Amino acid sequence: MIHRLLTASALVLFGAAPALAGDPVAETCGLAAALPGGTGAIMDQLNAMASLWAASDRAKLGPVMEPELGKFKMEAGKVWIVGDLDPFMRELLVVSADRNQGTTLYFRVIYESAPDGFYFKNVRFNSDFYAIISDPFLQAPAPVNCG
Repeated sequence: MIHRLLTASALVLFGAAPALAGDPVAETCGLAAALPGGTGAIMDQLNAMASLWAASDRAKLGPVMEPELGKFKMEAGKVWIVGDLDPFMRELLVVSADRNQGTTLYFRVIYESAPDGFYFKNVRFNSDFYAIISDPFLQAPAPVNCG
């Protein structure tokens, strides 16, 4: 079976770092847990992660992500840290699957420095492994226990 490659991305515009920060692991584990809930649950989590973004940037998430996410019935994801430049940047990888379609799905989530830790900067979503790793990982993937 040949699958159409799906790509979606959402980017925050570069600007001043927010005053408060989130926890990259907790927020990304929340994304992994939201995947079986469908597009609405995933978008709720992404919007919560992006709560520190300007409203105009946050408004871009739905139109970019929803059409692609709605094509899949995902199971809960697993999370790995694939970049840790503490205290400046963290990158996490979420991997899930739609077993009905025989498709593996990938989310690369980037956090950058904020005054009190990190803030959610970017998410890339793809069903093509080679496309998602076109930018190499900074380190060997380290599994995260989302418990």
